[in-house]
Amino acid sequence: IVNGHLKDLTSDQRADCFVFDDSLYSRTGYKKTELTAKVFDHVSMTYKKGFRMMTMGWTDGSSFVPIASSLLSSKNDQNVIGTTKKIDKRTIAAKRRIMAQSKGT
Repeated sequence: IVNGHLKDLTSDQRADCFVFDDSLYSRTGYKKTELTAKVFDHVSMTYKKGFRMMTMGWTDGSSFVPIASSLLSSKNDQNVIGTTKKIDKRTIAAKRRIMAQSKGT
């Protein structure tokens, strides 16, 4: 997508790169939201309730195009606040829940 469509829209003098961003996605109605966790916010240096939102995107310095994103919860069961369901591990939903509880790296 980047090489086929977006490279033609910018000049060759601009440096472009891929950006990985790990932002806090705060959630207020967290008690019934599945896999909500206590997440450390590096900006305010406190724990907040919600998810970490890992986003990969392309930028040329003035525009940003998100390519992929995922919501990450905590791997530690003591930090998980929201409900967890017993599910069939063969489904796509189970694979997403396992990915949400894995490390961000």
